[in-house]
Amino acid sequence: MSIIKGTEYYISKRVGKAMVDYDMLAEGDKICVAVSGGKDSLTMLKVLQDRMTFVPVKYSLLAVHVDMGYPCQHPKILAEYFKKQGVEYHIEKINILKPGQTRKDVSCFWCSWNLYQSSPMPP
Repeated sequence: MSIIKGTEYYISKRVGKAMVDYDMLAEGDKICVAVSGGKDSLTMLKVLQDRMTFVPVKYSLLAVHVDMGYPCQHPKILAEYFKKQGVEYHIEKINILKPGQTRKDVSCFWCSWNLYQSSPMPP
């Protein structure tokens, strides 16, 4: 069992409280963690992985990363990280860039607006 200290202890305790307060976890659940590669999502993955060693409810993790087709190395780095940590993972590659577009043509707002507009509305 790992010893969690400092900030990680505080975050883990808050995550545990939220999971109990909102009844978010049941025996045998598989938690899908969306991992962008940033510090927030990687921290959540680590906290959930660490908590598996001491919480009474048994669950599994699946790290999911959406590779948006940008010419960068993040998916490869993340795949190596997931393997090293022993976390099951899936990387889904999609290309949001249209012919002639570059990453500079696509902002966070553009992406959220266009992907939202093309998604079916929930009932």
